[in-house]
Amino acid sequence: MQVARKRRAVILDTHTILSYLDGESSAELVANIISDAIEEDVPICITAVNAAEIWAVLAQRVSENDATRSLNELQQLGIQVVEADWNLALEAGVLKSRYKLSLSSCFTAALTIQKRGVLITGDEEFKRIDKGVSIEWI
Repeated sequence: MQVARKRRAVILDTHTILSYLDGESSAELVANIISDAIEEDVPICITAVNAAEIWAVLAQRVSENDATRSLNELQQLGIQVVEADWNLALEAGVLKSRYKLSLSSCFTAALTIQKRGVLITGDEEFKRIDKGVSIEWI
């Protein structure tokens, strides 16, 4: 990612965060994106819906304590959890009706639109969105 273009925000989805936490092949790239964004003072965000999904996956895989610890560590890195207010929920609903994505993916895409940011993902589901969302694939 070239943060030199001064993105308004970097938006991470559940797939990206779990890939990072699991140490998958894209983890180093995600770490670099986070580091570059922090260095350039570009906000890094996930939605509260994604945070809940990440917590649930980690709690099922490992433990509730580890899930909570992992989310706290993400916030300590500078990743902001954005609440799902009515405007975000409405935009997510519009996207869900148009593109038939999972609800958490719709919230992620809606946040990307609202923040005029770039969505960092490797989730093929986002290929259904044909316009309006800037996506950088990992």
